[in-house]
Amino acid sequence: IELAIRPTLPVITGASLSPRLRLAEERTDIFLTDDVLFREPPAPKPTASRSRESRDLRELTISWAAPSLDLEQSWFPDTLRVLQVKSNWYLRAAPRPLVVLVRGFTPFPNLSSNILWPIKQLDRAGYDVVIPYWLGETGNVFKHAPNRIPSRDPSRNIIELVMATDIIGQLLMLARDLGHRSVVVWGTSLGA
Repeated sequence: IELAIRPTLPVITGASLSPRLRLAEERTDIFLTDDVLFREPPAPKPTASRSRESRDLRELTISWAAPSLDLEQSWFPDTLRVLQVKSNWYLRAAPRPLVVLVRGFTPFPNLSSNILWPIKQLDRAGYDVVIPYWLGETGNVFKHAPNRIPSRDPSRNIIELVMATDIIGQLLMLARDLGHRSVVVWGTSLGA
């Protein structure tokens, strides 16, 4: 409780010894509306893609720079980072209903998608699949970077979850551009 739950509670007493937690309380005392936190993200501008085919299933990788957040620049002015989004798509020739798979926190970020997700079963059931990843300058955001999540800093957790929402919104824009009209988002653990 002391290490995992109490540091992320939204209300911290004025007697708190941690300046970081007091600052987080001050930041969240302002009324953060949905309009401030969850805006329409800008359209993604893919910078790289690669494709590979095996047994009629095409594997496509599309990357783009994640949008910056004004709230992050306000709360963490010394943090300069560029997040790169990488998305792995498993597609058939014609677009089918799409399942977006959002994984949760894992201390093993390089686990194969085939181990974590039932990609072949979803394909056999008639679905295309996409799996997004977002990477910081030092690699996966879950590694020892200032933007890792879950963080003991509640302000950082807010920023990272808003960023994840923007990235999923951009992914849905790409899905529409690729012809997917029906989309399901499936998250596990922190991804949910």
